Amino acid sequence: MKLGELKGDAAFEALGRILSPLTEIGTDNEVAALAKSGAKIGEIAALLLKTHRGAIKEILAALAGKPADAYEVTLPGLLSALSDLLNDRELQTLFTLSGPRSDGTVCG
Repeated sequence: MKLGELKGDAAFEALGRILSPLTEIGTDNEVAALAKSGAKIGEIAALLLKTHRGAIKEILAALAGKPADAYEVTLPGLLSALSDLLNDRELQTLFTLSGPRSDGTVCG
């Protein structure tokens, strides 16, 4: 599910759960450099899964409305969920707000 599809209390719950993991990812200089380099989505996804697996799982679980420890996904489901996650415009906006700004401060 995409962030923009959540409504009511589910939206509040998901947003509260994903802000911390987004900040973790958004402040990672290696992820930022790879994203800015024009890397392909597969390269970015591979780095995220390698270095931020827990954060990605928390975000995917929150969007699915499940606790992270109960969130299970098949390989095809994970590929689909990651594609949705990396192409979600609302989530990209939050991700941008969670990362470092040019002056070194973090918004979010």
